[in-house]
Amino acid sequence: MYLTAPFSWPVAWVLDKLIGEHKLTRFNSDELSWIFKLHSHDELKKCHYLDSAVSGLNDSQIDLIEGAINSGD
Repeated sequence: MYLTAPFSWPVAWVLDKLIGEHKLTRFNSDELSWIFKLHSHDELKKCHYLDSAVSGLNDSQIDLIEGAINSGD
């Protein structure tokens, strides 16, 4: 990072002035948990999307992901 800073920082500054800074919208922890629940095994079966190649997330994986998401709150 220190080696490329003399080049990358001025380029980033010029691009910010020309294009404008990005206003990226991020998900909050509730929305992120909901997205992972949509990819669970049970929800995929409800949508008739689940076949032999797609297994979906099981309940323990969902709990693990939710624990990681909520640990930062």
